[in-house]
Amino acid sequence: MAKQTINYQKESYYIHEFNVPNLEDKGLKGIVTDSDGNPWVYHQTNKTSTLIRFNPLNNSFNSYSIEGKTHS
Repeated sequence: MAKQTINYQKESYYIHEFNVPNLEDKGLKGIVTDSDGNPWVYHQTNKTSTLIRFNPLNNSFNSYSIEGKTHS
């Protein structure tokens, strides 16, 4: 019986990883897609809350700060 192996490639045709800019602190709280299939990330620290939208057409990120006091 032949030994089966699994190969992992960081970049593939199915999953492509992107570094989200300006996220130096840990605080990723969730990922969701909108009705157009655009991924959104919610990032929260003890000082800030931010929504980040990824645009797959040009591989860019837009950040939207959430005003107000952050609650954990």
